Amino acid sequence: MARKAGKTLGGILPIFIWLASVGAVVLLYSQRIGSFTVQGIAYAPTQTVVAVDNATIRRIFVQPCQPVQKGDMLALIELGNPLENEYARSLAEAQRATARAEMDRLKAELDAMQVEFDNDIKVQKSEQSLDYRRLALDVERARLDLLDARATLEADRGMLAGLELEKNSLELLLERQAVDSYEVQRIRMEHESVARKVKAEEDLVREAQENLLAVQKEMEQLQQVALSDDYLQRLLAPFEKAVNVQEKYVEEYFAPVSQLAVRAEIDGVVGSIAYSEGQSITAGLPIMTVAGPSADYVMIWLDQHKAGLVKENMPVELIKSTIPRSVIRSQVVSVGAAFEQIPAQLWVDPQLPLWGRPVRIAVPQGASLMANEMVGIRGL
Repeated sequence: MARKAGKTLGGILPIFIWLASVGAVVLLYSQRIGSFTVQGIAYAPTQTVVAVDNATIRRIFVQPCQPVQKGDMLALIELGNPLENEYARSLAEAQRATARAEMDRLKAELDAMQVEFDNDIKVQKSEQSLDYRRLALDVERARLDLLDARATLEADRGMLAGLELEKNSLELLLERQAVDSYEVQRIRMEHESVARKVKAEEDLVREAQENLLAVQKEMEQLQQVALSDDYLQRLLAPFEKAVNVQEKYVEEYFAPVSQLAVRAEIDGVVGSIAYSEGQSITAGLPIMTVAGPSADYVMIWLDQHKAGLVKENMPVELIKSTIPRSVIRSQVVSVGAAFEQIPAQLWVDPQLPLWGRPVRIAVPQGASLMANEMVGIRGL
């Protein structure tokens, strides 16, 4: 009996061993099928500065690899074609010169009217009529003085606005010791000089406005008791029209060239800068980039054989190969609904594009991954 039982056990034991081996193989195979290891790319918030129109770089306030904060000034660009802008400035200067010459001509014409009027005084009898005519001439002279003062003020205000923008940017850079203090002092002195000039010109404009209002009020009071003077109205009509034209010119030809201050939209580090100061830039081409200090997600792309292995909230491991190397537990955030072309840096053959299903994986807080860093991903 004992001998028979031993034979039976000896026959069954190999079967158990064989079945256990098959089970282990099946288990390992199923685990292998259910897991995956692929390369992914870490992504961080990135700002790419692109010109929306042809422009010229006037100032660049940062350097490559320089940390910046949201709101910091990156560059100052002048929109439009450089040749057209230069032509517009030259044209504006010519228009200003023409306007000045026209105002001088109007002043000479008004002086001639004054002489003609003074001659008429000798033969006029009515004191009220003479006062009315004199006030009418004074009103036109006051309008012309105001126009002259405004023309000068608007030109200097445009210059002051540009200096204000440049001064503020340089002072911010000086706080970070990114610019020499001499340059900041120079722009401050220039800004203060123009500001004093603008203040004085504003006082002159205010004084001219008050003078015009006073003369107009005096004339209105006299009109209430004075007879209409058709002679003077006919004399001044062409002059008034000419002054009105010059007032419209002042509103038009002092429009400044459009400048755009480019600021950082995120906290980060400046990457490459494609242009230098004074260069022309083409619409749609990047000027510079600002990347966040660390990545907040990783993207992988799974081929059609592995695309069905992932789902949201699935645990994975991030395998960081840069120093310090580490393995970080994370999970799948979302899975794409369609295949798309994989970024070129993940292609096996540079000439053969690959396609895959996109998968977004969270980067846990405290994990230090740089933007565009290659990261291994292992499914669990």
